[in-house]
Amino acid sequence: MAVISAERIMYRHAIELCQAAALDELFGNPHLCSQRYQTAYMMLHTLAEQVNCDQDKTVLTRYKVAVEKRLRILERQGFVAAVNT
Repeated sequence: MAVISAERIMYRHAIELCQAAALDELFGNPHLCSQRYQTAYMMLHTLAEQVNCDQDKTVLTRYKVAVEKRLRILERQGFVAAVNT
């Protein structure tokens, strides 16, 4: 039986949230994606703070920065009230 850690579940969920948010943007529903991006950002941030492996931390931080960029774009377009880092 495979052991799946809470961190792996969080990571997968964060990626799924980002994918769903990107699809919302792609299909013209940017007002629906901000909550997904914000939740994914928080999850990626939490994981990046807890991880011990430098390579994992680098990947998580890179994804977190990408999500933050999307949130900033949505903020400029008026779909996100504020982005706190």
